Parts: sequence; C-alpha cells; structure tokens
Amino acid sequence: VGSLHVITHRRLLKAGVITVAAAWALVSISPSSWALDAVTTRQVVAGGVVATVVIVVWRWTAEAHAARRRRCGRTEERVLIVADHGDAHDLLDFIEAHSETGWRAVSWVEGDETEPLVASARRAGATSVLVAPSALRRQTVQAQLHELREQGLRVRLDVGLRDLHPRHLTLGALGFESLLLLEPPRLTAVQHALKRAVDVVVATLMLLLSLPLLMLAALAIVIEDRGPVLFHQRRIGRYGVPFDVVKLRTMVPDAEARLAEVAHLNERADGPLFKASRDPRVTRVGRVLRATSIDEVPQLWRVIRGDMSLVGPRPALPEEVSHFDDRLLARHRMRPGITGIWQVAHRDDPSFDAYRRADLLYVENWSVLLDLAILARTIPTVLGRSWRSLRTRTPLSPEPVSP
Repeated sequence: VGSLHVITHRRLLKAGVITVAAAWALVSISPSSWALDAVTTRQVVAGGVVATVVIVVWRWTAEAHAARRRRCGRTEERVLIVADHGDAHDLLDFIEAHSETGWRAVSWVEGDETEPLVASARRAGATSVLVAPSALRRQTVQAQLHELREQGLRVRLDVGLRDLHPRHLTLGALGFESLLLLEPPRLTAVQHALKRAVDVVVATLMLLLSLPLLMLAALAIVIEDRGPVLFHQRRIGRYGVPFDVVKLRTMVPDAEARLAEVAHLNERADGPLFKASRDPRVTRVGRVLRATSIDEVPQLWRVIRGDMSLVGPRPALPEEVSHFDDRLLARHRMRPGITGIWQVAHRDDPSFDAYRRADLLYVENWSVLLDLAILARTIPTVLGRSWRSLRTRTPLSPEPVSP
C-alpha cells in the first residue's frame, strides 16, 4: 500500500521544518551589514513551507506513477528465489500479493544444487536474487553471494520478519559483522490523544453531512421488505471487550439463520472468515448500499463513542477470534476501524493470510500519518469499487459475514 512510504515523507517534513527554523534563526541573529537583513521572517517561513510541500507532493506523485508502471509490468523485475521449500512458498505468495512492487518470481532453487546460483539466474533470465534466511545458513550460498553481485545481479536478503515496517529496523555491526537492530515501539500519549481527536472531529463531521443520505437509505430499506433498518452484530473490540457494530441492513432479515445454506459459497476456506461475493441473501437495496459503502456510515457513531476508530483492524466476530493464535490476538491492542490496510489493499483478496498480514502490519506500525494516508487512499478505493460493482451488478461484501 502506498501509505508504507509514510516514513520517507515524515523525514522530508522533518527536514523542511529544521531548514525553516535554521534559516529563521540565521536571519534573526545576522548582523545588520548582512544582505540577509532584507529577508523577512515571513518570507523565510513561507518559502520553506512552499518548498517542503512541493517536494513532498512531487515525491508522492512520482512514487504513485512508479507503482502504476510496476503494476502494468512496464518495469518488471525478474526474481530468482533461493530458499528452502517452506520459505520459498511463503516468498512466492508474498510476491504475488504485492504486484505494486513489479517483481515476478521466475524460478526457485534451494541453494544446494550443483549448478551455481549465477548459472541458475542466467538460465531463468533473472535480474535479481532474493535469498531467504533458510538458505543463508548454507556456506555454499554465502560463498556465491559475492559472485552474484560481481555479475551485476541485485541481491536482496530476506530478514524473515513479517508485519514490521523498515523504520523499526536499523543496520548495525558487531566488529565487521552486520546486525539488524529491532527498535522498540516509540508511540507517545500525545500520538494516542491525537488519533482520538482526529477520530472524534472527522467522524462527527461525516455523520452530520451524511444524515440526509442515511434517511433516504433507511426509507429504501423499509420500502423493499418492511424489515428493520439497522443491523446489530456482536464484535470484539479493543483489549478483547465485546461491542455491537451497527450498520444499515443489507441482507434479508433472517440472514444469520440462513448462513448454513450458503456455506458452500465461502471464498475464505483457508481460515475462520466467511465471504461470498455473490451472496444470495443480499437484497437489491443492500447491493447498492454495499457497493457504495453507505451501509458503513452508522459505524461513525461507534467511533464517536470510542468503541471504534476511523482506521484500524477489521472488527472480528467472537467465533473468528476463537480461532486466532496469540500473534493475531495482538490486533486487540488497537480499536477496530471502519477502514484499514485490509480494506484498501486486500479487500478483494479472499485469503485469510492477506487479512492476517494487513491487520498485524497496521498494529505494529501505526502512526497518525499512516492513518491519514489510509483515509486518503480509502476515498478513491471506495469510488472505484462502487463503480465496478454497480456496473457489473456484483454485491461486493465490505467485510465477511456482514448482513
């Protein structure tokens, strides 16, 4: 997701602030004989702000353009994977799930074959080599890494850590040996307070602006089948505390009782979640509400109350949580969100692994800037999915088991 470049833009913003402060200090203390005396503080600040904004916008635009080119295959990088069987499948799935990188796995070797890695790469037409930790344990592989570099091949070493942003890793050394330092979390009370303030202000404004739309949607639901307008469902929130999610009803009134009838349509057979893109329980009005995400609007009240956040992990059902391992239960450190990395990057990916990775990635790396980036990405994502869904008349499900 493009929001993972937030760390780069944070550094650019920090550099801009420092530059403006240094220039202002220089102007303030400069002797009257200096030519800088003609420059006012307002000009220094305005120039620094404009320059910083231009650099950040240009960088963000350039990265978005490069990502589009990679997704279209215009800057494809052909990758040879060097790993044991288990790591190889993990890396293959990871590369396939991130088309925005422009990588394409062309071959896989375990590293203990008689054929040198350079020959394997040339035979497969690879332009780079990705080496897993399992292969690095072999002296034969380590001995060939220098030869790969000398032959002009890019060599990347997988550190074996998932769900962590690179900003948490620092390259260090012990003597002449390379080490990676895993930085501890540095989230402050101010960051938590700022996240909560953004939630309350933005959710309140959005709820007030959407009231006329909610009234029209409620009227359409009642006219279609005379059933209840709202749907309540128990979910698990922060610290494992249950709460009720409130949404506009998009399925027939007895949808939960009929779940067994559509179990064979589940597209998430690799985990405890249920999702069916063409669920027959979805009503005609519900199809439109789901396609446009209007059914999610009542959840803004839960954000204002503090049960949810605008951005966070998807609120899980109690029966789903009962299948989560200890690692995935770490998602309960955060309030569940209306949107998140899963919604904007993997919403159409039926695999439970994508859902798991997205939640843990957010929990381990969240920041206010990351939240803002996800919110900005949500708007075009919702509009794009709405157009595709309404055009094809496919009742896309905003999240699993959401009557």
